[in-house]
Amino acid sequence: NIVLKLGEDRQMTANSMILSYNSPVFVHLFLVLEQSVLEMDDFQADAANCFIESLYCGEIEIQKSQFRDINKMALVFKVDWLAARCLAYFKCLVDAVKPDTDYNSLVYIFEEARFMMKKMKKDSFLKPVIEKISSLENRAQIFVEPYMTKNYRSLDISCLDLMIGFARDNVPCLIRAMKNAIEKEGLVFDENSRYILQNINLVNCLEEDEALYESFFDFMLEKVEYTQNDDTKMVAKLNRESTKQHFANYKLKQSSSVADISPQPCSSSNPGPTTTVVEKEKISNLFTKTNMDNFEGWTVNQFIDYCLAQSSVVRSMYMFIEGLDKFCDENYETFHKVDFGRVERVMADRGWSRICLDFVENADFFSSLDELKNIDIYGDSTTSVKRVGKPSKVDVKTFFFTGGTFKFHLRHPSTQSCSLNGKCGFMLRVTPMTEANPDLFNIELCTEPGEYTDDLHIHTDLVCASKMHVMLLNPADNMYWTGCITWGGKPHVVTDPYDMDFAHIRWGDV
Repeated sequence: NIVLKLGEDRQMTANSMILSYNSPVFVHLFLVLEQSVLEMDDFQADAANCFIESLYCGEIEIQKSQFRDINKMALVFKVDWLAARCLAYFKCLVDAVKPDTDYNSLVYIFEEARFMMKKMKKDSFLKPVIEKISSLENRAQIFVEPYMTKNYRSLDISCLDLMIGFARDNVPCLIRAMKNAIEKEGLVFDENSRYILQNINLVNCLEEDEALYESFFDFMLEKVEYTQNDDTKMVAKLNRESTKQHFANYKLKQSSSVADISPQPCSSSNPGPTTTVVEKEKISNLFTKTNMDNFEGWTVNQFIDYCLAQSSVVRSMYMFIEGLDKFCDENYETFHKVDFGRVERVMADRGWSRICLDFVENADFFSSLDELKNIDIYGDSTTSVKRVGKPSKVDVKTFFFTGGTFKFHLRHPSTQSCSLNGKCGFMLRVTPMTEANPDLFNIELCTEPGEYTDDLHIHTDLVCASKMHVMLLNPADNMYWTGCITWGGKPHVVTDPYDMDFAHIRWGDV
Protein backbone atom coordinates (compact mmCIF):
# COMPACT_ATOMS: atom_id res chain seq x y z
CA ASN A 1 0.00 0.00 0.00
CA ILE A 2 3.07 2.32 -0.19
CA VAL A 3 4.81 3.53 -3.33
CA LEU A 4 8.56 4.14 -3.02
CA LYS A 5 10.02 6.30 -5.78
CA LEU A 6 13.65 5.35 -6.27
CA GLY A 7 16.35 6.93 -8.38
CA GLU A 8 16.83 6.21 -12.06
CA ASP A 9 13.03 6.58 -12.58
CA ARG A 10 12.39 3.32 -10.74
CA GLN A 11 9.72 2.62 -8.14
CA MET A 12 8.54 -0.24 -5.95
CA THR A 13 5.67 -0.98 -3.61
CA ALA A 14 5.90 -2.04 0.02
CA ASN A 15 3.77 -2.79 3.05
CA SER A 16 3.58 0.14 5.50
CA MET A 17 3.17 -2.14 8.55
CA ILE A 18 6.31 -4.17 7.75
CA LEU A 19 8.35 -1.01 7.20
CA SER A 20 6.93 0.59 10.37
CA TYR A 21 7.81 -2.50 12.41
CA ASN A 22 11.49 -1.71 11.75
CA SER A 23 11.47 2.07 11.95
CA PRO A 24 9.83 4.74 14.14
CA VAL A 25 10.36 7.19 11.28
CA PHE A 26 8.14 5.06 9.02
CA VAL A 27 5.57 4.87 11.83
CA HIS A 28 5.35 8.65 11.80
CA LEU A 29 5.30 8.96 7.99
CA PHE A 30 2.75 6.23 7.22
CA LEU A 31 0.58 5.92 10.33
CA VAL A 32 0.61 9.46 11.68
CA LEU A 33 1.02 11.59 8.54
CA GLU A 34 -0.70 8.91 6.41
CA GLN A 35 1.70 9.31 3.48
CA SER A 36 1.29 6.77 0.70
CA VAL A 37 4.22 7.87 -1.49
CA LEU A 38 7.83 8.24 -0.33
CA GLU A 39 10.58 9.86 -2.39
CA MET A 40 13.85 7.91 -2.03
CA ASP A 41 15.70 9.17 -5.07
CA ASP A 42 18.53 10.58 -2.92
CA PHE A 43 19.87 7.03 -2.69
CA GLN A 44 21.13 4.56 -5.28
CA ALA A 45 18.21 2.55 -6.59
CA ASP A 46 19.91 -0.81 -5.99
CA ALA A 47 20.91 0.20 -2.45
CA ALA A 48 17.35 1.37 -1.66
CA ASN A 49 15.93 -1.88 -3.00
CA CYS A 50 18.41 -3.85 -0.84
CA PHE A 51 17.45 -1.73 2.18
CA ILE A 52 13.71 -2.39 1.75
CA GLU A 53 14.25 -6.12 1.23
CA SER A 54 16.28 -6.29 4.46
CA LEU A 55 13.31 -4.86 6.37
CA TYR A 56 11.17 -7.75 5.12
CA CYS A 57 13.56 -10.58 5.91
CA GLY A 58 15.74 -9.18 8.72
CA GLU A 59 18.93 -10.13 6.88
CA ILE A 60 21.28 -8.35 4.51
CA GLU A 61 24.44 -8.96 2.51
CA ILE A 62 26.23 -5.62 2.33
CA GLN A 63 28.35 -4.78 -0.69
CA LYS A 64 31.05 -2.11 -0.54
CA SER A 65 29.48 -0.28 -3.48
CA GLN A 66 26.16 0.01 -1.59
CA PHE A 67 27.49 0.43 1.93
CA ARG A 68 27.34 4.22 2.17
CA ASP A 69 23.70 4.51 1.10
CA ILE A 70 22.49 1.51 3.10
CA ASN A 71 24.28 2.80 6.19
CA LYS A 72 22.87 6.28 5.65
CA MET A 73 19.29 4.94 5.24
CA ALA A 74 19.65 2.84 8.39
CA LEU A 75 20.57 5.97 10.32
CA VAL A 76 18.09 8.36 8.66
CA PHE A 77 15.14 6.00 9.18
CA LYS A 78 16.45 4.84 12.58
CA VAL A 79 16.59 1.13 11.80
CA ASP A 80 18.75 0.28 14.80
CA TRP A 81 19.48 -3.36 14.01
CA LEU A 82 20.61 -2.50 10.49
CA ALA A 83 22.74 0.43 11.69
CA ALA A 84 24.50 -1.95 14.09
CA ARG A 85 25.00 -4.46 11.26
CA CYS A 86 26.54 -1.73 9.08
CA LEU A 87 28.93 -0.67 11.83
CA ALA A 88 29.98 -4.28 12.41
CA TYR A 89 30.56 -4.75 8.66
CA PHE A 90 32.67 -1.61 8.54
CA LYS A 91 34.76 -2.64 11.54
CA CYS A 92 35.47 -5.96 9.83
CA LEU A 93 36.85 -4.01 6.85
CA VAL A 94 39.01 -1.98 9.21
CA ASP A 95 40.24 -5.03 11.12
CA ALA A 96 41.28 -6.64 7.84
CA VAL A 97 43.77 -3.84 7.12
CA LYS A 98 47.41 -5.04 7.19
CA PRO A 99 50.75 -3.37 6.38
CA ASP A 100 50.45 -4.72 2.82
CA THR A 101 46.86 -3.51 2.29
CA ASP A 102 46.54 -1.67 -0.99
CA TYR A 103 46.12 2.10 -1.15
CA ASN A 104 42.55 2.00 -2.56
CA SER A 105 41.30 -0.10 0.36
CA LEU A 106 42.77 2.38 2.84
CA VAL A 107 41.20 5.28 0.96
CA TYR A 108 37.81 3.53 1.02
CA ILE A 109 37.63 3.06 4.79
CA PHE A 110 39.10 6.52 5.44
CA GLU A 111 36.66 8.37 3.20
CA GLU A 112 33.64 6.39 4.38
CA ALA A 113 34.57 7.19 7.98
CA ARG A 114 35.09 10.85 7.11
CA PHE A 115 31.70 10.94 5.36
CA MET A 116 29.96 9.52 8.42
CA MET A 117 31.66 12.08 10.63
CA LYS A 118 30.98 15.10 8.42
CA LYS A 119 27.48 14.28 7.15
CA MET A 120 25.99 12.07 9.84
CA LYS A 121 27.98 13.30 12.88
CA LYS A 122 28.94 9.74 13.79
CA ASP A 123 32.50 9.36 15.16
CA SER A 124 32.13 5.62 15.84
CA PHE A 125 33.36 4.96 12.27
CA LEU A 126 36.31 7.36 12.30
CA LYS A 127 37.86 6.29 15.62
CA PRO A 128 38.73 2.70 14.61
CA VAL A 129 40.07 3.93 11.26
CA ILE A 130 42.39 6.43 12.98
CA GLU A 131 43.59 3.73 15.38
CA LYS A 132 44.19 1.23 12.58
CA ILE A 133 46.05 3.58 10.23
CA SER A 134 48.08 4.96 13.14
CA SER A 135 49.18 1.43 14.00
CA LEU A 136 50.73 0.85 10.56
CA GLU A 137 54.46 1.53 10.66
CA ASN A 138 54.50 2.22 6.91
CA ARG A 139 51.41 4.47 6.97
CA ALA A 140 53.33 7.49 5.70
CA GLN A 141 54.45 5.69 2.54
CA ILE A 142 51.32 3.64 1.74
CA PHE A 143 48.69 6.21 2.66
CA VAL A 144 49.58 9.69 3.95
CA GLU A 145 51.94 10.78 1.20
CA PRO A 146 49.96 9.48 -1.83
CA TYR A 147 46.62 10.64 -0.37
CA MET A 148 47.85 14.17 0.23
CA THR A 149 49.49 14.33 -3.19
CA LYS A 150 46.31 13.28 -5.00
CA ASN A 151 43.82 15.29 -2.94
CA TYR A 152 45.87 18.29 -1.83
CA ARG A 153 43.58 20.98 -3.25
CA SER A 154 40.40 19.53 -1.70
CA LEU A 155 41.70 18.76 1.80
CA ASP A 156 39.94 20.69 4.56
CA ILE A 157 41.45 21.61 7.92
CA SER A 158 40.04 18.59 9.75
CA CYS A 159 41.57 16.27 7.14
CA LEU A 160 44.91 18.08 7.31
CA ASP A 161 44.90 17.59 11.06
CA LEU A 162 44.38 13.86 10.54
CA MET A 163 47.23 13.69 8.02
CA ILE A 164 49.55 15.56 10.39
CA GLY A 165 48.50 13.21 13.20
CA PHE A 166 49.13 10.12 11.06
CA ALA A 167 52.57 11.37 10.03
CA ARG A 168 53.57 12.21 13.61
CA ASP A 169 57.33 12.75 13.56
CA ASN A 170 57.69 11.72 9.92
CA VAL A 171 57.52 15.34 8.79
CA PRO A 172 59.50 14.69 5.57
CA CYS A 173 56.57 12.68 4.16
CA LEU A 174 54.29 15.73 4.60
CA ILE A 175 56.85 17.99 2.98
CA ARG A 176 57.25 15.66 0.00
CA ALA A 177 53.47 15.37 -0.42
CA MET A 178 53.02 19.13 -0.34
CA LYS A 179 55.86 19.73 -2.78
CA ASN A 180 54.68 16.98 -5.16
CA ALA A 181 51.09 18.25 -5.15
CA ILE A 182 52.09 21.83 -5.84
CA GLU A 183 54.42 20.76 -8.64
CA LYS A 184 51.87 18.37 -10.13
CA GLU A 185 48.90 20.75 -10.13
CA GLY A 186 50.81 23.97 -10.68
CA LEU A 187 49.38 25.46 -7.51
CA VAL A 188 50.69 28.60 -5.94
CA PHE A 189 51.13 29.00 -2.20
CA ASP A 190 47.63 28.48 -0.74
CA GLU A 191 45.75 28.21 2.55
CA ASN A 192 46.58 24.51 2.96
CA SER A 193 50.28 25.23 2.54
CA ARG A 194 50.13 27.94 5.19
CA TYR A 195 48.28 25.67 7.61
CA ILE A 196 50.64 22.71 7.20
CA LEU A 197 53.80 24.77 7.56
CA GLN A 198 52.48 26.44 10.70
CA ASN A 199 51.46 23.15 12.34
CA ILE A 200 54.37 20.78 11.75
CA ASN A 201 57.79 20.48 13.32
CA LEU A 202 60.04 21.72 10.52
CA VAL A 203 63.13 21.08 12.65
CA ASN A 204 62.32 17.38 12.43
CA CYS A 205 62.46 17.55 8.64
CA LEU A 206 65.74 19.47 8.73
CA GLU A 207 67.32 16.88 11.01
CA GLU A 208 65.87 13.85 9.21
CA ASP A 209 66.42 14.93 5.59
CA GLU A 210 68.46 18.11 5.21
CA ALA A 211 68.55 17.89 1.40
CA LEU A 212 64.76 17.68 1.20
CA TYR A 213 64.38 20.56 3.64
CA GLU A 214 66.68 22.85 1.63
CA SER A 215 65.14 21.98 -1.75
CA PHE A 216 61.65 22.45 -0.34
CA PHE A 217 62.32 25.93 1.03
CA ASP A 218 64.08 26.96 -2.16
CA PHE A 219 60.99 25.76 -4.02
CA MET A 220 58.53 27.48 -1.64
CA LEU A 221 60.39 30.80 -1.63
CA GLU A 222 60.17 30.77 -5.40
CA LYS A 223 56.43 30.04 -5.25
CA VAL A 224 55.57 32.77 -2.75
CA GLU A 225 57.15 35.40 -4.96
CA TYR A 226 53.92 35.26 -6.96
CA THR A 227 51.60 35.56 -3.96
CA GLN A 228 51.19 38.00 -1.10
CA ASN A 229 54.20 39.64 0.48
CA ASP A 230 53.06 38.28 3.87
CA ASP A 231 53.55 34.74 2.56
CA THR A 232 57.14 35.52 1.62
CA LYS A 233 57.77 36.83 5.10
CA MET A 234 56.11 33.82 6.72
CA VAL A 235 58.10 31.23 4.73
CA ALA A 236 61.35 33.10 5.32
CA LYS A 237 60.58 33.38 9.05
CA LEU A 238 59.76 29.67 9.38
CA ASN A 239 62.99 28.77 7.59
CA ARG A 240 65.01 31.08 9.83
CA GLU A 241 63.38 29.87 13.08
CA SER A 242 63.75 26.20 12.13
CA THR A 243 67.42 26.62 11.28
CA LYS A 244 68.01 28.52 14.52
CA GLN A 245 66.31 25.83 16.59
CA HIS A 246 68.22 23.11 14.75
CA PHE A 247 71.54 24.63 15.76
CA ALA A 248 70.25 25.25 19.28
CA ASN A 249 69.37 21.54 19.51
CA TYR A 250 72.85 20.64 18.35
CA LYS A 251 74.39 22.96 20.93
CA LEU A 252 72.14 21.54 23.63
CA LYS A 253 73.09 17.96 22.80
CA GLN A 254 76.75 18.92 23.04
CA SER A 255 76.42 20.75 26.36
CA SER A 256 73.82 18.62 28.17
CA SER A 257 75.08 15.66 30.15
CA VAL A 258 73.87 13.28 32.78
CA ALA A 259 76.30 12.70 35.62
CA ASP A 260 77.56 9.16 36.06
CA ILE A 261 76.04 7.46 39.07
CA SER A 262 78.55 5.47 41.08
CA PRO A 263 78.80 4.26 44.68
CA GLN A 264 80.68 6.21 47.35
CA PRO A 265 84.45 5.45 47.25
CA CYS A 266 85.57 3.31 50.16
CA SER A 267 87.59 5.27 52.75
CA SER A 268 89.41 2.17 53.93
CA SER A 269 93.08 1.80 53.14
CA ASN A 270 92.12 -1.49 51.50
CA PRO A 271 89.19 -0.57 49.29
CA GLY A 272 88.62 -4.14 48.13
CA PRO A 273 87.07 -5.03 44.77
CA THR A 274 85.42 -2.32 42.70
CA THR A 275 81.62 -2.39 42.82
CA THR A 276 79.93 -2.02 39.43
CA VAL A 277 76.55 -0.30 39.52
CA VAL A 278 74.21 -2.08 37.13
CA GLU A 279 71.86 -0.11 34.89
CA LYS A 280 68.73 -0.89 36.87
CA GLU A 281 70.16 0.85 39.98
CA LYS A 282 70.15 4.22 38.25
CA ILE A 283 67.18 6.45 38.99
CA SER A 284 66.66 8.17 35.67
CA ASN A 285 65.44 11.57 36.86
CA LEU A 286 68.44 12.30 39.09
CA PHE A 287 71.20 14.80 38.35
CA THR A 288 70.24 15.88 34.84
CA LYS A 289 72.08 19.14 34.27
CA THR A 290 70.58 21.33 31.58
CA ASN A 291 71.20 25.00 30.95
CA MET A 292 67.86 26.69 30.26
CA ASP A 293 69.68 29.48 28.44
CA ASN A 294 69.90 27.07 25.51
CA PHE A 295 66.12 27.45 25.07
CA GLU A 296 66.16 31.24 24.94
CA GLY A 297 63.78 32.55 22.28
CA TRP A 298 61.87 29.28 21.99
CA THR A 299 58.08 29.06 22.24
CA VAL A 300 56.57 26.69 24.77
CA ASN A 301 55.44 24.29 22.04
CA GLN A 302 58.93 24.27 20.48
CA PHE A 303 60.24 23.26 23.91
CA ILE A 304 57.60 20.53 24.08
CA ASP A 305 58.55 19.21 20.64
CA TYR A 306 62.20 18.96 21.69
CA CYS A 307 61.55 17.28 25.05
CA LEU A 308 58.90 14.86 23.87
CA ALA A 309 60.01 13.89 20.40
CA GLN A 310 63.78 14.37 20.33
CA SER A 311 65.51 14.53 23.71
CA SER A 312 67.14 11.36 25.02
CA VAL A 313 67.64 13.11 28.37
CA VAL A 314 63.91 13.43 29.09
CA ARG A 315 62.77 9.91 29.93
CA SER A 316 59.43 10.21 31.73
CA MET A 317 56.33 12.37 32.11
CA TYR A 318 57.57 13.52 35.51
CA MET A 319 60.81 14.84 34.04
CA PHE A 320 58.96 16.47 31.16
CA ILE A 321 56.41 18.25 33.36
CA GLU A 322 59.06 19.55 35.76
CA GLY A 323 61.12 20.83 32.83
CA LEU A 324 58.03 22.42 31.30
CA ASP A 325 57.30 24.22 34.56
CA LYS A 326 60.87 25.50 34.75
CA PHE A 327 60.82 26.64 31.11
CA CYS A 328 57.53 28.50 31.54
CA ASP A 329 58.76 30.13 34.73
CA GLU A 330 62.02 31.36 33.22
CA ASN A 331 60.49 32.45 29.91
CA TYR A 332 57.32 34.03 31.27
CA GLU A 333 55.30 31.57 29.26
CA THR A 334 51.94 30.16 30.27
CA PHE A 335 50.75 26.58 30.53
CA HIS A 336 47.57 27.62 28.75
CA LYS A 337 49.51 27.82 25.45
CA VAL A 338 50.48 24.15 25.71
CA ASP A 339 49.12 21.67 23.14
CA PHE A 340 48.24 19.00 25.69
CA GLY A 341 46.73 16.76 23.03
CA ARG A 342 50.20 16.42 21.52
CA VAL A 343 51.64 15.73 24.98
CA GLU A 344 49.24 12.82 25.41
CA ARG A 345 49.95 11.38 21.94
CA VAL A 346 53.73 11.52 22.24
CA MET A 347 53.64 10.07 25.75
CA ALA A 348 52.01 6.99 24.26
CA ASP A 349 54.46 6.91 21.33
CA ARG A 350 57.49 6.87 23.64
CA GLY A 351 55.97 4.25 25.92
CA TRP A 352 56.09 6.44 29.02
CA SER A 353 54.20 5.29 32.10
CA ARG A 354 51.30 7.25 33.47
CA ILE A 355 51.96 9.52 36.43
CA CYS A 356 50.62 9.40 39.95
CA LEU A 357 47.71 11.76 40.59
CA ASP A 358 49.26 12.58 43.95
CA PHE A 359 52.13 14.24 42.06
CA VAL A 360 49.69 16.68 40.48
CA GLU A 361 47.64 17.36 43.59
CA ASN A 362 50.68 18.08 45.79
CA ALA A 363 52.93 19.99 43.38
CA ASP A 364 52.49 23.73 43.77
CA PHE A 365 52.86 24.59 40.08
CA PHE A 366 49.68 22.68 39.22
CA SER A 367 47.38 24.62 41.54
CA SER A 368 45.58 26.41 38.67
CA LEU A 369 46.35 24.07 35.79
CA ASP A 370 42.99 22.47 34.96
CA GLU A 371 44.08 21.45 31.45
CA LEU A 372 46.29 18.66 32.77
CA LYS A 373 43.30 17.02 34.40
CA ASN A 374 41.57 16.62 31.04
CA ILE A 375 44.16 14.40 29.35
CA ASP A 376 44.95 10.74 29.83
CA ILE A 377 48.26 10.84 31.69
CA TYR A 378 47.27 9.56 35.14
CA GLY A 379 47.50 6.09 36.57
CA ASP A 380 45.69 4.51 39.51
CA SER A 381 46.04 1.51 41.75
CA THR A 382 45.15 -0.81 38.87
CA THR A 383 48.09 0.44 36.81
CA SER A 384 50.59 0.20 39.68
CA VAL A 385 51.26 3.93 39.69
CA LYS A 386 51.46 5.19 43.25
CA ARG A 387 53.35 7.35 45.69
CA VAL A 388 55.59 5.53 48.12
CA GLY A 389 56.28 7.98 50.93
CA LYS A 390 58.89 8.00 53.67
CA PRO A 391 56.86 7.81 56.92
CA SER A 392 59.37 9.72 59.07
CA LYS A 393 60.90 13.14 58.58
CA VAL A 394 64.55 13.32 57.59
CA ASP A 395 66.71 16.21 58.75
CA VAL A 396 68.19 18.07 55.77
CA LYS A 397 71.73 18.03 57.15
CA THR A 398 71.51 14.32 57.93
CA PHE A 399 70.13 13.51 54.50
CA PHE A 400 72.86 15.33 52.57
CA PHE A 401 75.91 15.00 54.85
CA THR A 402 75.35 11.72 56.72
CA GLY A 403 73.41 9.65 54.24
CA GLY A 404 72.49 6.06 54.97
CA THR A 405 69.80 3.68 53.82
CA PHE A 406 66.11 4.48 53.92
CA LYS A 407 63.41 1.81 53.91
CA PHE A 408 60.17 2.03 51.94
CA HIS A 409 57.39 -0.53 52.26
CA LEU A 410 55.42 -1.14 49.06
CA ARG A 411 52.37 -3.34 48.61
CA HIS A 412 52.58 -4.15 44.90
CA PRO A 413 49.48 -5.76 43.28
CA SER A 414 51.65 -8.59 41.96
CA THR A 415 53.07 -9.51 45.39
CA GLN A 416 49.82 -10.41 47.15
CA SER A 417 50.71 -14.11 46.99
CA CYS A 418 54.16 -13.47 48.52
CA SER A 419 54.72 -15.64 51.64
CA LEU A 420 56.27 -12.61 53.35
CA ASN A 421 53.48 -10.23 52.43
CA GLY A 422 53.74 -7.00 54.39
CA LYS A 423 57.53 -7.08 54.24
CA CYS A 424 57.79 -6.21 50.54
CA GLY A 425 59.44 -2.96 49.52
CA PHE A 426 62.83 -1.51 48.74
CA MET A 427 65.68 0.58 50.14
CA LEU A 428 67.35 3.67 48.77
CA ARG A 429 71.02 4.16 49.62
CA VAL A 430 72.11 7.80 50.02
CA THR A 431 75.82 8.47 49.63
CA PRO A 432 76.56 11.76 51.45
CA MET A 433 78.24 14.80 49.99
CA THR A 434 81.10 16.76 51.48
CA GLU A 435 81.65 20.51 51.23
CA ALA A 436 84.90 19.82 49.41
CA ASN A 437 83.34 17.31 47.02
CA PRO A 438 79.55 17.67 46.65
CA ASP A 439 79.59 15.40 43.59
CA LEU A 440 79.91 12.41 45.91
CA PHE A 441 76.21 12.78 46.69
CA ASN A 442 74.18 9.95 45.20
CA ILE A 443 70.88 8.10 45.60
CA GLU A 444 70.64 4.48 44.46
CA LEU A 445 68.18 1.64 44.61
CA CYS A 446 69.55 -1.28 46.64
CA THR A 447 69.06 -4.41 44.57
CA GLU A 448 71.31 -7.01 46.24
CA PRO A 449 69.30 -9.36 48.54
CA GLY A 450 72.19 -9.39 51.04
CA GLU A 451 71.65 -5.67 51.70
CA TYR A 452 68.16 -6.31 53.13
CA THR A 453 67.18 -7.31 56.67
CA ASP A 454 64.50 -9.74 57.83
CA ASP A 455 61.80 -7.08 57.98
CA LEU A 456 62.11 -6.04 54.31
CA HIS A 457 62.85 -7.67 50.95
CA ILE A 458 62.73 -6.54 47.33
CA HIS A 459 61.12 -8.11 44.27
CA THR A 460 63.65 -7.09 41.65
CA ASP A 461 61.40 -8.30 38.83
CA LEU A 462 58.84 -5.66 39.81
CA VAL A 463 60.74 -2.84 41.50
CA CYS A 464 63.34 -1.14 39.34
CA ALA A 465 64.97 2.27 39.42
CA SER A 466 64.07 3.09 35.82
CA LYS A 467 60.41 3.33 36.85
CA MET A 468 61.07 5.55 39.89
CA HIS A 469 60.83 9.31 40.22
CA VAL A 470 62.31 10.87 43.35
CA MET A 471 60.69 13.94 44.91
CA LEU A 472 61.30 15.79 48.16
CA LEU A 473 58.30 16.77 50.28
CA ASN A 474 58.31 19.99 52.29
CA PRO A 475 56.72 19.12 55.68
CA ALA A 476 55.82 22.77 56.26
CA ASP A 477 53.01 22.70 53.66
CA ASN A 478 53.04 19.03 52.59
CA MET A 479 53.82 20.11 49.01
CA TYR A 480 56.51 18.75 46.72
CA TRP A 481 59.59 20.85 46.03
CA THR A 482 59.30 21.05 42.27
CA GLY A 483 62.04 21.46 39.72
CA CYS A 484 64.73 20.77 42.29
CA ILE A 485 65.98 17.44 41.00
CA THR A 486 65.18 16.77 37.38
CA TRP A 487 66.93 19.73 35.78
CA GLY A 488 69.29 20.93 38.51
CA GLY A 489 72.30 18.62 38.45
CA LYS A 490 73.79 17.62 41.81
CA PRO A 491 73.24 19.64 45.00
CA HIS A 492 75.98 21.91 46.29
CA VAL A 493 76.73 24.13 49.29
CA VAL A 494 76.20 27.88 48.96
CA THR A 495 77.72 30.24 51.55
CA ASP A 496 76.08 33.56 52.39
CA PRO A 497 78.66 36.25 51.42
CA TYR A 498 77.41 38.46 54.26
CA ASP A 499 77.53 35.75 56.90
CA MET A 500 80.32 33.23 56.31
CA ASP A 501 79.05 31.09 59.20
CA PHE A 502 75.71 30.57 57.45
CA ALA A 503 75.45 28.17 54.53
CA HIS A 504 72.66 26.35 52.78
CA ILE A 505 72.30 23.61 50.22
CA ARG A 506 71.08 24.52 46.76
CA TRP A 507 69.62 21.83 44.55
CA GLY A 508 68.39 23.24 41.27
CA ASP A 509 65.83 25.93 42.09
CA VAL A 510 65.55 25.09 45.79
